Amino acid sequence: MSAVVLTFQEVDGKAKPYQVRQFITIVEKYHLQMVEDDADL
Repeated sequence: MSAVVLTFQEVDGKAKPYQVRQFITIVEKYHLQMVEDDADL
């Protein structure tokens, strides 16, 4: 697996639409999931 670099530049506190699309594409491509970290509780 090669590294993927995403750069987010917010405008008025929001990501640009093309950046959100890039992020979603990467999440779907690599089947990424959010995992809760119980160590912070």
